[in-house]
Amino acid sequence: MREVLSSLLIHWLQPAQRFPPEHAFHQFKQILMRGAAPQDGSSFALNDSLRKTFPGRFKTISPAAVELHVTMDLLADQPCRVELTADTHSERACLPDVDQLTGCLLLLDRGYFDLDWFECLKDAGGFYIARGKNTINPNVVSARREDGKLLKALQGKSLKAVKPQLPKRQRTELDVAWIKDGKKIQVRLIAFWDKQEKRFTWLTTNLPSEQFSLEDISEAYRLRWQIELLFKEWKSYANLHRYDTDKAPVAEGLIWAAIAAALVKRFICHSTQRIMGKVISSRKTAMSCTLLFCQMMSSLMRQNRKKMRHYARQLMIFLGNLAHRAHPKRDRVSGKFRLGLEPCEVA
Repeated sequence: MREVLSSLLIHWLQPAQRFPPEHAFHQFKQILMRGAAPQDGSSFALNDSLRKTFPGRFKTISPAAVELHVTMDLLADQPCRVELTADTHSERACLPDVDQLTGCLLLLDRGYFDLDWFECLKDAGGFYIARGKNTINPNVVSARREDGKLLKALQGKSLKAVKPQLPKRQRTELDVAWIKDGKKIQVRLIAFWDKQEKRFTWLTTNLPSEQFSLEDISEAYRLRWQIELLFKEWKSYANLHRYDTDKAPVAEGLIWAAIAAALVKRFICHSTQRIMGKVISSRKTAMSCTLLFCQMMSSLMRQNRKKMRHYARQLMIFLGNLAHRAHPKRDRVSGKFRLGLEPCEVA
């Protein structure tokens, strides 16, 4: 099942979304999002007898648990790399090789924050927007409020020292620097106040300010939420949950099978979008096409091409009529298309 999924990840990816040619983000070969599912480790708990093979972080609740380290391609709207490890495995240890990321943009959560890796990515011609940890404390080189006012009083001080002076009603852009092993590492840092968590959120990036504004950085990072929606889709509609087997290969096989089925459904969703000329919801596709999907796959396994084509056609008609996105206009104002992203092949 792992080999089946690997083949799907290579051969079944197709462009599903894009930025217009004049858009600043059009220049990137890929826009990739990294994430680990689940964040708490509990949802993918395994039989307790597998605690030696897959040790969990929460020994009392889930002695045996796994974590999925996923790279999602935003423009394909699909995962392009999936790794399965024990729940105790470090997220940063699963970061991809920077030599494969030239001309790519990565959107990373704070679990992947690594200055040395960011510098290697920059040297390889890659770009990133990463959420910083609450403990970061670089020196402030310069600071400017969202309305353009220069905050000279913050220059030359540590981030921890100036934090109480940062405005909470609007965002702040800072140039900050760390000194590591005698080398200066300077990046852009966007600070904004999170009302719910009652603390500042930090976004670091190496994107040039001449091309990418503070607003662009903030809106681009919001797109990382798509990988969280992917994880939710897997858990809710792909039967990805605790498997009560004491055999590690069986547990792994069931996980790979669930993800493979979810990937095929997304492929059908994007194909329907191209053929029907409508923006199709991947969530509605995953949620509602079970019967026709199973009939199509069953015909395929029996090598009955006539029935397989029939059910595939019926499935696309069904999705084209009933699974379109509910509010495509709202998506362009406050949703996933707000930054300028648009679905492919839709008039």
